[in-house]
Amino acid sequence: IMTILVDRTKKEFNLNDSAIASCDLSNMQFCAVASGGGATGSMTVGKPTGQGAIAYAILQNAPASGAIAELCVEGFTEWRAHTTFNAGIELTVHDTNGRCNTAASGDYVMAIAREASQSAGHAISVHLCGYYKP
Repeated sequence: IMTILVDRTKKEFNLNDSAIASCDLSNMQFCAVASGGGATGSMTVGKPTGQGAIAYAILQNAPASGAIAELCVEGFTEWRAHTTFNAGIELTVHDTNGRCNTAASGDYVMAIAREASQSAGHAISVHLCGYYKP
């Protein structure tokens, strides 16, 4: 079930979704997850495949394997950083940990940083977008 949440005071929106966690994601809140297929025909989410890979959403909770993963697929959310970087840069998935890092040529850009990262693991505000960096 998808829902759209609108914060009228900030004029921001989020498009939210949910799926079953295909593996333990309990240490990945505010990290990127990739989509996959389930044996029952329902979409699942798990860890991304690596640097610059396409990811489906940012995980909003910390589900165990088989539990419901709450996802932000469009709009504004927090994303945990792999390292430090400035605001306004293009962000991609760093590796299977799902944290964000500066996008390089050929990477899938998942978001734009709305604030600077001060340290590894720091959750920053991002705007989800989705395109390949030339």
